[in-house]
Formats: sequence, structure tokens, C-alpha cells
Amino acid sequence: MRCCKNQVVANESEGSSCDFSRTVTDSQAVDETWRRATDAIRQAAKLELGTTKPGRRKLDKKTWQWTDDVKAKKYQKAKKAAKKAVAVTKAARYGDVYRKLD
Repeated sequence: MRCCKNQVVANESEGSSCDFSRTVTDSQAVDETWRRATDAIRQAAKLELGTTKPGRRKLDKKTWQWTDDVKAKKYQKAKKAAKKAVAVTKAARYGDVYRKLD
């Protein structure tokens, strides 16, 4: 719903600019107007974008947004680390067997 000087026009989605303009223009003092404007902007941003918890930025890497190149590089890095771990384990395990054969 969009409002223009006491008129209601049903063209926009409910809860958008109409609420903002009504919230901001209802107040009289400048400080009150700015406070209401910032509150309305923050509320709209919170509804559209959501919020994050402090300290979670490093944990949540948003892997669903990664491109194929990033996914491939991440996979190659993990594959290389796994191969190295397997090689070290095999060398330690079969080291005794090779010494006994010599």
C-alpha cells in the first residue's frame, strides 16, 4: 500500500515506503524525526537483510554462494592434504616392513 497525502494507492507491497513516510512525518521535532527515520531504516534493513550473531562471521563461510572455481580450489586443497596424510601414514606403517626385508 502506498499513501500520498491521505490517499491510499494499492500498487506497492504492504509495509514498504508507506510505513516509512507515515512513521517519519508523524513527528514534529527534528531530533524526533531523525530518530524515527533511522529506526525505520534499521527495521527495514533488518527485515530484508537479516542479522548475524557476533563472532559467527568466521564460522559461517556461506558456502552456498561460492563459485565453481572457489569450490574446485577448496576441493583440490583438501585432496592434497588427504593424499599427504595417507602417504605419511603408509610410510610409517610400511617402514618397519621394508627394514625387515632388507
